[in-house]
Amino acid sequence: MSEGTVMNLMRLIAISVVLLGIEPTQETTISVPLSSEQLDEVTFDASRVSGTDVSHWIQPSAEGPFSQADIGTRLCFSQPPSENARKQQEIRRAQARLSKFRSRISDLDQGHYPAGLKEVVSYLKRRQSFWLWLDRQELAFFETGDVTVLQSPFDQIDPKSSCGAALEAVHKAKDQNAAWRLACFDWHNCVLKAGEERIGPYPKDAWRSFLTEHGIREHIISTEAY
Repeated sequence: MSEGTVMNLMRLIAISVVLLGIEPTQETTISVPLSSEQLDEVTFDASRVSGTDVSHWIQPSAEGPFSQADIGTRLCFSQPPSENARKQQEIRRAQARLSKFRSRISDLDQGHYPAGLKEVVSYLKRRQSFWLWLDRQELAFFETGDVTVLQSPFDQIDPKSSCGAALEAVHKAKDQNAAWRLACFDWHNCVLKAGEERIGPYPKDAWRSFLTEHGIREHIISTEAY
């Protein structure tokens, strides 16, 4: 095929694109940090969606920050201090971390994301709210030593029916330190398991449908390899 013929074909293709109103694609790839250990390499058509929107929309992914339980009170890492001043300091620190937890949940407000992410956002908000409730109950027990605060239900998750044995063990503990250990491990793990079963798995099909609708592809990369 001669050079002149090739040029004529290219002109015809260009004219056809204009006449048909077909916009040329602008395939773009960006890296979106999901955590300290992972990046999401996201490819999309910049003529359809902006990089700013894509960076925001990708946050509710199954590997994103809203899927992590990384804030918490951290109270269970040690025994409750015997000195009141130190205990009050621990309580203030825990309350500050819970405030950050609430801010993360408010960031999940469905108005901040497209309607196509409603199912995903609702799921993540419910899961994060459950984790916040779990930490609030532990903080209340840390402050008061009152076992009844560990009995309060959350969204059809009832510790009294699901974790009665763990509650009884906390109630019968020989001292407050032993009760705290049991609350942090036996009660916590039992209620966490009951909650995860009730809330269920991440809605992967809804997430994939949203990505497909907007022509977005993602590839999770571990930063530990760098």
